[in-house]
Amino acid sequence: MADHPARTEEFLIKSYDVDLTGALKLQSLFNYLQEIAGNHATELGVGFDELNTRGLFWVLSRIKIIIDRMPSWRERVSLTTWPKGVDKLFALRDFRLIDAQRNTLLKATTAWLLLDRERNRPQRIDVLPIDIHRYHVEHAIAEPLGKLKPEIDLTLRHEKKILISDLDVNNHVNNAEYIRWIVDCFDFNRLHRGTIQSIQVNYLDEALFDDTIVLSMADENGKGESYYIEGISRTSGAKVVQASIRWR
Repeated sequence: MADHPARTEEFLIKSYDVDLTGALKLQSLFNYLQEIAGNHATELGVGFDELNTRGLFWVLSRIKIIIDRMPSWRERVSLTTWPKGVDKLFALRDFRLIDAQRNTLLKATTAWLLLDRERNRPQRIDVLPIDIHRYHVEHAIAEPLGKLKPEIDLTLRHEKKILISDLDVNNHVNNAEYIRWIVDCFDFNRLHRGTIQSIQVNYLDEALFDDTIVLSMADENGKGESYYIEGISRTSGAKVVQASIRWR
């Protein structure tokens, strides 16, 4: 095994992966990131099947993406990912997306938790059969993924009932589904006036089948540039997701 393992995959942007402007949907980007991360974890011996035999699974806990340009329909792009060590209970992984001319389109950093299937509780990363601690390579984004602590008044945007189609193979709401709910907090005109420059999402609790998530939002600086969004379970009252989005 290489000291600094990385995996690269090519993606052709399909019509069903773009939004009303013809650019890659944010939700589709999250699916791409999840797909290559899962493939690389399998290559490293800590993928879905390997962990399932141990009663464990990965969940995305935090993610930050800085976007220079979203690729367009029919464009071919290359996505590279690599692990970059451990921070307490978090396994860290970074990503970089480039176009055919090798221009960097976006970069991302992520923090993943290893959960016990029986109790849904985080496990120490060192229970894994590889030493992720030794992977300390370049940063796509160097700053750590911190908590989001807004002190602003929120306005209700919409409510989302959790349906069967929202669930993944772990019987959880897939991380990309939350992104669809978050984007749906914005109106038609906002999507046509600009593009997303950066987004951080913190996943705090699981959203359960048949629950309803209440999505609220606030303009953080009153200028229509930076927004905070959160989703709260109507059943438990728990905050399940937070996001901070900056538009250009």
